[in-house]
Amino acid sequence: KMPRYSKRMLFLHRRLELLMKRHRSKQLRFLLDMENEFQDDMDLMAAMQFKRHSKARYLFRSSCYKSRDDKRTNKVYKMLHTDKFTPTEFKEHFRVSREMFWAIHERISDDVEFVSVQPVKRKRGSSELHLLVLLKFLGSNGNEATASKLGQFFKMSKGSFLNYRNRMVVVLLKHLDDSVFWPEADERKEIAKRIEEKFLFPNCVGFPDGTLLPLELKPHLSGEDYFSRKSCYAVNALITCDDICQIRDVVIGWPGSVHDNRV
Repeated sequence: KMPRYSKRMLFLHRRLELLMKRHRSKQLRFLLDMENEFQDDMDLMAAMQFKRHSKARYLFRSSCYKSRDDKRTNKVYKMLHTDKFTPTEFKEHFRVSREMFWAIHERISDDVEFVSVQPVKRKRGSSELHLLVLLKFLGSNGNEATASKLGQFFKMSKGSFLNYRNRMVVVLLKHLDDSVFWPEADERKEIAKRIEEKFLFPNCVGFPDGTLLPLELKPHLSGEDYFSRKSCYAVNALITCDDICQIRDVVIGWPGSVHDNRV
């Protein structure tokens, strides 16, 4: 099949043909010794226009065109500040309520990871967008968790989505010690008292439970140890929370075949 040229390429081709015609006319005037300052100025203007058009990536954008950054900013605003998503839909997409989203955002909004280190290049997106990207990724599974599909959801490329997600992970890990910690003696007494009042369990400060974190591929080293009872390769995690669902301890890394009692 013959190649199909873009509208921009056809436009530049026609402009080049016009420029070559004007160049031949200029040569003819020179040979006939016919000076024409107006035509000389038009030749110079045509050459300058062609140079400017050839360097322009987009020539035929509409007056109402919005850049990808503008569309992305508008989408984030609609998700957070309008009724685009009901409270239930927002939680289905991002696994947390809007109130919890803003509580998390308040702790991470001033992090230096959100500041571009190279102002001459594209600026990094807002902290709200970074947090939405990671929450959407954590709330997706299967084919819907691919970077290309999630990037389409946020109107960004696959590479940009991965950059946003990875930066947000770095930011959250900075707050790990401030968020997940074992309670001190006085707090343990308060937790044990609440649990005994609610559930009649004395001297209890937490509820451990195990879960499996699936792996995409079989590990090269002792891969069979990671084959779990769910018929997939996974890493075992044991998470302990208190009576108000605050995570108090996390143990991750044991192979998927290991029982919770072993962890």
